Amino acid sequence: MQFYMNTDREHISKEAYEQIILMPFENLMVNVPIGYDEVLKAYYTDSYMTPVQYGASHEYPWFAKAERQLRLYYQQHNINFPKEYE
Repeated sequence: MQFYMNTDREHISKEAYEQIILMPFENLMVNVPIGYDEVLKAYYTDSYMTPVQYGASHEYPWFAKAERQLRLYYQQHNINFPKEYE
């Protein structure tokens, strides 16, 4: 309950969630509510688009470690790395 006190989360309009649109995120397209701006402002304030630099719990891009492992596997097995992933 303490996470919801003193926030605007309970004031997000129903219309913000009435439709879904596709938007790009990293290397894929994701479904987001039509009122994503309203939702993000309610959760993160008006400054949600202002970059903040601090530590992260994973690499960026998130798939970098997996890609290195996959490249190594292909190399060890003498397989050409797919062009789609270049």
